[in-house]
Amino acid sequence: MQDDNSESIIKEILSDKGALFSVKMKICALETSFFKTITPEEFPMKKQKRDLAQRSFLKGYQASIQGKSLYTCPHNVDSAMAYHWNRGWREGKADFWNGFNQQAFQQKVINL
Repeated sequence: MQDDNSESIIKEILSDKGALFSVKMKICALETSFFKTITPEEFPMKKQKRDLAQRSFLKGYQASIQGKSLYTCPHNVDSAMAYHWNRGWREGKADFWNGFNQQAFQQKVINL
């Protein structure tokens, strides 16, 4: 009985070309909204991940807070990323020598 009912509904939709056009338009609208291009403003995290210099600086800063040596830099010696990592490490050491406590370190990392 359900097969007959659904079959008659399908026939009715197919016979009414206006209804079929309406269904097609709704499907197209769904597809375009589903596959729309996402702009960087909608997901700022992706932009943040791409800023490798800032990320390298933060990693160096965190390494100095954890007491790691300057020679533990994970980047090639002459690369720009090594420069930023070393800058972060030196700033972290300067903050440590200036008497920053753990809470101050965490707040600074959040604000960077």
